[in-house]
Amino acid sequence: MLQVGYGVERLEWRADGLTRTRGTQTERVEAPADGIIDAVFVEAVRSGDRSAIRSDYAEGVRSLALCVAINQSAASGRPVCIS
Repeated sequence: MLQVGYGVERLEWRADGLTRTRGTQTERVEAPADGIIDAVFVEAVRSGDRSAIRSDYAEGVRSLALCVAINQSAASGRPVCIS
């Protein structure tokens, strides 16, 4: 399990999915067992229909920033700020 806090948002990753808490609201996303996320992305690119994509570009950039900060923190052993 990995728990990360960012502002009022908390993320908890487990092998079986992700829990996102923002303030008092909690959302649980189960991990697909069959790689369906990749299939959804490929179909969205192929068809141009983005309705099944769960996050937009800005959310993807924030997710990438979080991943980079996690890696930097793990390598340095120190907290890393995300701005």
